[in-house]
Amino acid sequence: PEAKSESEAGAKSEPKPEPEANANDELEAKSTPESGDKPEPKPDAKLEAESEAKAESKPDPKLELEAPAPAPAEEEDQRSNFSKSVQWDTPVADLYGPQYFAMCLAIKNQHGDIREWVAHHKAVGAGTIYVYDMLSEPPLNETLQDHIDYGFVKYIRHTPDFGDHNHRKYPQLTVYKQCHEDYGKSHQFLAYLDADEFLVMEGGTPSVPALLRRMMAFEPFGGLVVNWRVFGSSGHITRPEEGVLRGYSKCMSLQNEQTIHVKTIANTEWGRNPDGPHHWSYKPGFYAVNEHFQRVDGYWNHNVSLDKIAIHHYVLKSLEEYMQKAIRGSAMGNRRPLSYFYETDIMSNYTCTQAHHYGPYS
Repeated sequence: PEAKSESEAGAKSEPKPEPEANANDELEAKSTPESGDKPEPKPDAKLEAESEAKAESKPDPKLELEAPAPAPAEEEDQRSNFSKSVQWDTPVADLYGPQYFAMCLAIKNQHGDIREWVAHHKAVGAGTIYVYDMLSEPPLNETLQDHIDYGFVKYIRHTPDFGDHNHRKYPQLTVYKQCHEDYGKSHQFLAYLDADEFLVMEGGTPSVPALLRRMMAFEPFGGLVVNWRVFGSSGHITRPEEGVLRGYSKCMSLQNEQTIHVKTIANTEWGRNPDGPHHWSYKPGFYAVNEHFQRVDGYWNHNVSLDKIAIHHYVLKSLEEYMQKAIRGSAMGNRRPLSYFYETDIMSNYTCTQAHHYGPYS
């Protein structure tokens, strides 16, 4: 066989390293002349150019994930490897099991919509729902018996001596604290909502657990806070036959001050106790964030964002149901006047049908 030239031998013995692909390389390839028009830079120059390009490239702030408290390197690696293995469309039960995400509900005499509320939150990924019945008549377990028998609903009947001495003044808050103490260790995340609040997935998000743990995981944070989308009566005098999610379509603008309110999906590992119906206190170094990992303290998130998840707050429902609520009072014992109904209804002049594809539930 003929002897190969030194240049050919050198080319095979020293293969060129492939540079890491990124957006800057693509732009550089478009602006650089084809090979042959300009000599290839020396290896040292290429390495220097790559390091400069990486230093200049800025990550998308929405994708930044900065844990409030540094975790050991081994734990970070495990979390990162798991997050990368999670696929957006993988069934929830295959990834997280039924106890990853659960919900706590304090409710009284809302028999008409409770089945829709329970079935909907099962559909968006809740593994268990703890229903604290605040002396409803008749008791709500009769309405939810099939879910109780199946094991999806854990029914707790409120009694007069339930909770601490503040219970009569703040019954909802006492229930939330009790739910955290009794069941927090059984779940990674617990959400605390009212019966007129529905978690609605936005932007193609398939479920609550998929959002909490996929890629940019929320597990290193104290909790995820979710903003309200507030609805009016949509002209209903009586309860709509199609139910809550499909029956109401008129909501407030996201610029309205009521939409800055949040509710919390608390990480039980870092959460201490609810400080109110909207927010939590956390262990030192931990805090809640919104869906874009921006820190949120207290009742309000002024950077209102409903790109991935929202809480549809049906604060009025129909006029008939609002009058019933005004008589019984809210979960925190508040009673609003009829003027609130009309003021809120007038401001609810935007069409919002984001939840109309859910259900119908039986």
